[in-house]
Amino acid sequence: MNRTEATKTLTDLTSTIKAIETARTSLEGLIGGGDGSLWIAVYRLIDISIDSFEKSVNDQFETVYWFIYENDCGKKELQHSLPSGRVTKVTSISDLLDVFGVVD
Repeated sequence: MNRTEATKTLTDLTSTIKAIETARTSLEGLIGGGDGSLWIAVYRLIDISIDSFEKSVNDQFETVYWFIYENDCGKKELQHSLPSGRVTKVTSISDLLDVFGVVD
């Protein structure tokens, strides 16, 4: 997967996850919280999507999960090491792809 494809895929994935989180918050009072079978199925599909992307960029350390959930898609500006060993802030999808060494 080249950088352009990876950027589009990750942008779509993170946008979809944000939309699901917003819908979940809105619907919790009507259909229950995160323990219901509907949400289990939805989050399983998210996991499958993330796992598939991680394989396509040879992510062996669940860095995409880290980026989305721990680093809040770059908003927390957490640091991660690059393939060169240098450490850098990861504030965007572009920064994350640098971590994997994805190029065009």
